Amino acid sequence: MNEQINGSEREPDDEAAGTPERVILVAGDSRVNRVVVCRIVERMGLHTVSAPCDEAVRSLAKLMPVTVIVDSGSENGDCEALLGSLATLRQANDGRPAVVLLSTTKVDMSDSPMLGFVDAVVPKPILPELLQPVIERLLPG
Repeated sequence: MNEQINGSEREPDDEAAGTPERVILVAGDSRVNRVVVCRIVERMGLHTVSAPCDEAVRSLAKLMPVTVIVDSGSENGDCEALLGSLATLRQANDGRPAVVLLSTTKVDMSDSPMLGFVDAVVPKPILPELLQPVIERLLPG
């Protein structure tokens, strides 16, 4: 079920044509963390697309995921461009897609206006019992 956008399996244009209704975009610079998150999400019966942060920015409009899970890296600084794009996309789409931030440190949403649109923060290490309930809560309908 997991497909990567980095050219190893399918190109983003192919994804857009056959995107399942409930695709979850998993973005982050750590390939290992993306694989772990994808496996957790796939066990829930959902389709995942995995991408490094820069690739995810370019693919957002084509994929139109229902949820984006962002691995913010060890210092919560990875994927800033993606977070900016998500903020813009959510303003234009009635608060969709839902955004989950994976973080190694405590995140104070008031520290950064860009984080004000994040629906949930899940602490690392990434564990199914922490991530699954958040995803279930944020899925539409």
